[in-house]
Amino acid sequence: MKDIVKGEIALTIDMKAGDIYPIEYDNIATATIANYTDDGIYVSEKPEFEFDGAIGKFMTISSGGAYNDYIFYRSGKNILYIKALTDGYVSIVRKRW
Repeated sequence: MKDIVKGEIALTIDMKAGDIYPIEYDNIATATIANYTDDGIYVSEKPEFEFDGAIGKFMTISSGGAYNDYIFYRSGKNILYIKALTDGYVSIVRKRW
């Protein structure tokens, strides 16, 4: 796992396949997460990206896809973990409430 990255309003990460990038955000916010890799990315608030049978407790964003308004609901520190299946870029734009 990579070192924690302090979340900014706009952030682009040069992802490497298999690496997990933790991004820390303060306070309650929403974020748009865009996947510019050639495969899917996994997104979770926990660093575990394993399947239990057919179930994974994380969100998948397909290549070229985005997720709007991901909600960080804790007041205080929120950590978002992203894992790329292939090399490429992931962009995150955050909006505070």
